[in-house]
Amino acid sequence: MSKYKSLISSFGSTLSESAGHRRRMDGCTAATDVVNIEIHRIEPDPSQPRKELDEESLYALAGSMKVHGQLQPCRVRWDSERDRYIIVVGERRLRAAMLAGLSTLQCVVDDERDHLLAVQLCENIARADLTPMEEAQAFQQLLDMKNWSRKELATYCGCSEAKISRS
Repeated sequence: MSKYKSLISSFGSTLSESAGHRRRMDGCTAATDVVNIEIHRIEPDPSQPRKELDEESLYALAGSMKVHGQLQPCRVRWDSERDRYIIVVGERRLRAAMLAGLSTLQCVVDDERDHLLAVQLCENIARADLTPMEEAQAFQQLLDMKNWSRKELATYCGCSEAKISRS
């Protein structure tokens, strides 16, 4: 391809297309923290608050992933003892990707171990489909681990103190 054709395909065929692209990209930066990891190198987290996954919804998600690909990256941490990445957020996506036959998973690698349970709990609470027992156990585990008050936990998780108390 000639230099001219290469420039046209990169910037648009007209000056206004090029300016429109630049305007659209103002205030945007490229995210560089997402990596593709081979699925066989990723494991579920045994301390994940969610213990029950609906099989029917996993197959539905797997079907969607086959058609559309992975729409949102997972969050993982490296476990040197296991020589594997451990899922922090996105276990349903991992399992659905396996069912869909995908070979890699888009992930953000997070190495700050202290806040991982808090991240997992907040993600699951936001989705509002943890069982009441899973939620209560995770709340208690986080209260014990962080030595937080119920108010501090509620603030961190974005829910009411009453919700923590009821759990």
